[in-house]
Amino acid sequence: MTLRHTWPAIPLAVAALLLLVLLPAPSQPQHAPNRHTPGGSLNWAGQVATAGGDELRTVSATFLQPAVTCRPTETSYAIFWASLDGYGSRSVEQVGTEANCERGQAVYRAWYELVPQPPVYFDLPVRAGEKVAVSVAYDGSHYRLSLQNRTTGQGYSLTQPGSGERTSAEVVAEALTSRQGTRLPLAHFGSVSFTDVRVNGASIAQADPIPLDLVGPGGQPLAITSTAASSTVSISSPV
Repeated sequence: MTLRHTWPAIPLAVAALLLLVLLPAPSQPQHAPNRHTPGGSLNWAGQVATAGGDELRTVSATFLQPAVTCRPTETSYAIFWASLDGYGSRSVEQVGTEANCERGQAVYRAWYELVPQPPVYFDLPVRAGEKVAVSVAYDGSHYRLSLQNRTTGQGYSLTQPGSGERTSAEVVAEALTSRQGTRLPLAHFGSVSFTDVRVNGASIAQADPIPLDLVGPGGQPLAITSTAASSTVSISSPV
């Protein structure tokens, strides 16, 4: 694995100590491929571009990190990302952020994941309202995943070997899943707009993407996706 950070230059001796800090995943639920159900998805809201015979090699987007409103003692999760794969495949190559309520406290993190491997968390502060840019690209043998906090100027890019199917590319707000396969409470994030969403370099709207709404077991909407207009995908949470 190679990793490049975009923090300001620091002395070599200090850099040797701080070259890379990738935090182990907290002991918490997992991300998962789309779990489709009539009327929507049990864990995703967003827009999905499918290959249609063409290999999907890049996806990118920007968004403002949503803020979550937490009740006392509440534990709930909301995850925002761009990825290749995951819709009709078991692999997902993704990078993004999360906005959780953990025992009543709002917690924001940045991470990447190559499902079925667990997520890896960046030592990179992300706060509500900050502008985040994410991208995933495949070069034939490796995935390059990048997350940049454009508000602070900090970010990470890394390269990992992999194959995957590359049959879909998407931007998603996700409700996490327990290790037993049960969807966990969705944090109230209000809304998120992915802007400048591009698949293989073109606006996602040109790929005729599939909109997904996140629904509860009874079909009640938990997060609603707008039709992709140009290169913007908006998702709102009425819960």
